[in-house]
Amino acid sequence: MFTLDIVSKNPTLNAFTLSKNFQFASGEDVKVTMRLFQSDLNIRYVPGASAVITVPLKKSDGTTLTKTCAFTFADDRSIIEFTLSAAESATVISQNLVANIVEGGQTKIAVLQYGLTRQITDGSC
Repeated sequence: MFTLDIVSKNPTLNAFTLSKNFQFASGEDVKVTMRLFQSDLNIRYVPGASAVITVPLKKSDGTTLTKTCAFTFADDRSIIEFTLSAAESATVISQNLVANIVEGGQTKIAVLQYGLTRQITDGSC
């Protein structure tokens, strides 16, 4: 089973903290950094260099925004990230995070329940 952890902001190689939720403000530029983890073996999951990792994100209008992840560190492919523009973060809702890892013709799925929380700062609901 594959899971995700949220990595602290501005991580450096092998120097970061982990959490289970990423909070972001609606309407701000956002970078979400995550660690891939193979929980059944209790080890980080390191995909191949040619792996393509996407994260589908639900939006408030019922559509889906798909983001492609980048490897944060060349020396540690278990750490991945994606960004949201201010316009995108205004429409993405709070949700579970799901990463689709495609490598070698196979798709693996990593999940973090309640991983993404959008904070609305303008007082609207």
